[in-house]
Amino acid sequence: EIIKGLPSSLKIVDLSAGLSAPGFGEYEEWYGQPHSAQELQKEAVYGLTEISRTEIQSARLVANPGCYPPTSIQLPSYPLDKANLIEVKNIIVDSKSGVSGAGFGVSPVYCSEKH
Repeated sequence: EIIKGLPSSLKIVDLSAGLSAPGFGEYEEWYGQPHSAQELQKEAVYGLTEISRTEIQSARLVANPGCYPPTSIQLPSYPLDKANLIEVKNIIVDSKSGVSGAGFGVSPVYCSEKH
């Protein structure tokens, strides 16, 4: 609701994962519920500059891609996909994160040496 009330000339970069899923079906599949701002998701441009540089320049709403998708999946596979050398749907990536992943801080439960 906040975004809807902002001036249309203002460029917005959404840092949540809420606007980065490309399709509504994917969002619902991964998050287990329908997207609450479908009109904003339609407007958002995926903010990976190596792939969407031109679209980002003219977009009002840019969805931050996060860290896992671009580094472990999209950037390495993009040139191969563009050259039709791979089928992206057949790629499986198994990524791991430490306890500080997803913006979480140091926890006394897992990082007692830090407290």
